[in-house]
Amino acid sequence: MKLSIDTDKNSVIITQKFSVKLETLWNSYTQSDLLDRFWAPDPWVTETKHMDFREGGTWIYALTNSDGYTHMARLDYFQIHPLKRFKAVDSFIEDDGTMEDATSRAIGDVSFEQIGNETLVTEIITFASAYHLNATLEMGFEQGVKMVMRNLETALKSSNIKQ
Repeated sequence: MKLSIDTDKNSVIITQKFSVKLETLWNSYTQSDLLDRFWAPDPWVTETKHMDFREGGTWIYALTNSDGYTHMARLDYFQIHPLKRFKAVDSFIEDDGTMEDATSRAIGDVSFEQIGNETLVTEIITFASAYHLNATLEMGFEQGVKMVMRNLETALKSSNIKQ
């Protein structure tokens, strides 16, 4: 996994290649039962509450740690090009579904490219300001992303996700 920071654009760029077909990786990012297997960094667990993967749709999920503490989050999909890329607004939400703080939202642009026997996924996450980028990084974002990518690699190698 490669992670770089673009301070001019308040963005984080994450790239990683996986030894799977593009369709398999696309499904892992767009189907709730597969997302629930890898999306949270340890010791957190993801549980989808609602998934509607389409432009204008949302993914609402809970992140719960081993002590039972839960954060709610959502992705609002606004652009989807099947098997190529999708864009969504990512935000934490209250239990009733309202956004915690509109300025803490981030825009995620996730793209997929088949390169030989591997698929490259590129995630560009753009924050509202340098303050929000830095606050996210200080919360351990890089370590969390590394865990999530390891979780995804493990899930892809398991017999549970067809290749």
